[in-house]
Amino acid sequence: MCKGTLEGDVALMLKAATYPDFKKERGKVASEAELLTMLGVFWGFKTYNYITCQKYITDSRCPLYRQFVCQILFAADVEREVEDLVRDFAIFNLAKNRNKADLCNLIKNAKVKRACLNPKIKQLNEM
Repeated sequence: MCKGTLEGDVALMLKAATYPDFKKERGKVASEAELLTMLGVFWGFKTYNYITCQKYITDSRCPLYRQFVCQILFAADVEREVEDLVRDFAIFNLAKNRNKADLCNLIKNAKVKRACLNPKIKQLNEM
């Protein structure tokens, strides 16, 4: 697992995640999305760089809701970033629950807005 992390190799990490000792310690096998998130956070803090963090988390195998991790961790104003995302998520839920796509236009975050306007996406965890 450590070698995969240091090399930024998710395939090596996935292989290590299937080892019985790792599964026993975690209680389950780590998903690709979890490993990509771990890589992003590790490398983001190692280089203290938002872009390095995003490099792994914006991978198509990583759900959109996980992609906000870097945005929050490396924000200049963390409280403001969280407030804005919570507001956008609330509007997303309201728009989907009431079937009112026009509410999506109130969302500031471009990724959340695109997901909101996508009729195939019904819930935040599908992003």
